[in-house]
This record gives sequence, C-alpha cells and structure tokens, in this order.
Amino acid sequence: MDHILHTFSDAAAFVAELLEDSEAARRWDEPSALEGMTVGGLARHLAQGTTYLDRLLNGAAVSDAPVVTIGQYVASLKMEGFDDDLPRYLRDLARRSAEHGPQNTAKRFRDVLERLTARVEGVSGDRLLDMRPVLPWAMRLEDRIRL
Repeated sequence: MDHILHTFSDAAAFVAELLEDSEAARRWDEPSALEGMTVGGLARHLAQGTTYLDRLLNGAAVSDAPVVTIGQYVASLKMEGFDDDLPRYLRDLARRSAEHGPQNTAKRFRDVLERLTARVEGVSGDRLLDMRPVLPWAMRLEDRIRL
C-alpha cells in the first residue's frame, strides 16, 4: 500500500498548495468554473475527500455493513441531475466549509493532512471503513484512498 499512500500524499499536498494560493484566496467568493460553486467552494470540494477519509478512520470497526470493492462503488455511481440530492448536498457542504475563508481553510486542511499522514502509516489497506450513513456499505482503506 506504500505506493498508493505516496500518490495520495502527493495529490493531497497539491490540494494544500491550491488552498494556499494567493490568487485562489483573492477570488475565493467569485464564481468558479463549476456551476453553482464559488472558487472557495470548489477548492473546499477538492479537499473534502481527504477530510472525509480522516473522519472515516475515526469510525469503529465494521462488522455488519456490506463491503464493496472500488469497482462496485464506481459502478453504483450514476449521473444525477444538477439539483438532485447528492450533487446539491456536495455543493452545500463545500459552500458551508468555504465560509471559514481561505486562510482558515488552508490551515485546517494542512492540520488534517498532517494528522492523516501519521494515522495511515502502518495501517493495513484491508482495514474496513464504515461509510454509513452517507453510503450504505463499508470499503477497504486501500480502495477508499484510490478514490
């Protein structure tokens, strides 16, 4: 799992750089290229996967949730309409998270990234993460990192 962690860490470090970018901070409240999101909302959306993984690692051991592979997870995704529940939820979550402002958002992300990097060292890629209540299943850590 070392190569996956290395790739994940590189990608997360790039997101941190984007969050710390002065141009992104200057345009934080302006519309982004993604309809319905500000620059700050889009930046925060990029960071959500990492912060969500940190929360998943706080969860208890999973024993009663069905386990899905990354292939099953991706196959379950469907293109939803712009105003359907999931896309609206993700935009709202990003918007609310971005309200903390660019500097606070960047600092909080760096803190999560530092903590998460230390936490996943030595953890088995087979550790099950309980995705409920957001999703009705569990997923292996290695598969979740690949997302």
